[in-house]
Amino acid sequence: MITVVGRKLVIPEKDSQIGTTYDNNSEVRHIRLNRITAGGVDLANLRFKLDLEYEDAILDTCLLDAETQEAYILLTWSIPAACVSHKGTVWIAVRAYDENGTIKWATNPGMEDIRYLMGKHTKAILPNLNS
Repeated sequence: MITVVGRKLVIPEKDSQIGTTYDNNSEVRHIRLNRITAGGVDLANLRFKLDLEYEDAILDTCLLDAETQEAYILLTWSIPAACVSHKGTVWIAVRAYDENGTIKWATNPGMEDIRYLMGKHTKAILPNLNS
């Protein structure tokens, strides 16, 4: 499970590869974050998206399902074919917004040295199967 510590994505090795260019909805990742931020803000009433930026500067966004618990929020990313259609690295960030579409919270860009998926969001390397 991917966790958010402060605003940093921490991705275990086993969750680092998000798929291959042949996949479609075959992988799911869970992202757990504290419901209450360090500044005391409750994130429970926000909607969540995952921003993706591929090496060739192509941008994408995926909606995340959110399940709110007393102390944390569990986000579910069902990874569609569109998210694995580009070979190589993808940078990701979680973004939370209100009902008006105003961004209220996001993970920080960062460079965490994890093999495939790390925090500009956070990098994920997809295997190059066609070379």
